[in-house]
Amino acid sequence: MDWPRNPPSFTMLQVKLWQKSLHSAFCQEVSSLTSRYLQNSCILGNWRCDKILTEWGYRVSTSGDTVYKKLGDSWQLFAPLGNTTLQSQRFQPTEIYLNNLPSTATTLASIHHDNDNLFIENKSVPIVHLPLPVPDDPYTIEQISIDAAFDRSISNERILLDQYKMPTDNCSSIAQSIRDNTAQAISDGSFDPVTNKGTSAFVITAHKDTTLLFSGQNWSTGSKSEQSAYRSKLAGIIGVLASLAVITQ
Repeated sequence: MDWPRNPPSFTMLQVKLWQKSLHSAFCQEVSSLTSRYLQNSCILGNWRCDKILTEWGYRVSTSGDTVYKKLGDSWQLFAPLGNTTLQSQRFQPTEIYLNNLPSTATTLASIHHDNDNLFIENKSVPIVHLPLPVPDDPYTIEQISIDAAFDRSISNERILLDQYKMPTDNCSSIAQSIRDNTAQAISDGSFDPVTNKGTSAFVITAHKDTTLLFSGQNWSTGSKSEQSAYRSKLAGIIGVLASLAVITQ
């Protein structure tokens, strides 16, 4: 991630605000109906700069029984606290310092401090570079049917479209009406304050005649605390724009 500004240091207030924002965005309970889970096509990519692998301040051994903290040009060894194991993530400092990391210290660790002790919050193995699969793009220029393009839209996590119904002419009339500036679209949203869930629906027609209309529905994504009637209405508008993007392609 690139910071919009890069001051020499951050204040404690800025750090706490950042932590609170991360918790609000990623640690809230969500419903499978209102959230799009990260599929295999949405895995994180490789590090943008390999220098981070040498500058990261904490490493964990592959066996999980040792943490190494970078101190200048050396590494301080931390041992499990009491009889704890890696599952407890708790380590205490020792008086052992190493000039070089052992070959087994290949795991990066995110650390929380409690006085002199360390608690592992998360860990990753950076040397495993997984290929980043590219999801099928519904807006591709390759020759595919419009049904296939909309099916790709539903399976694509970044496009807000969950259901659709195609007119019998496969949107030919709608496409022509867009060229003629006569196409019409209507959307609306629904919000349930009891369950804090929202949905939306929309239709796209070539003119006032609704014989050959395209319809779609979607869930309003996000946590329960973020849901509102306005969010559901916006979800319907996004569904219209996502569908038009396929039709015009």
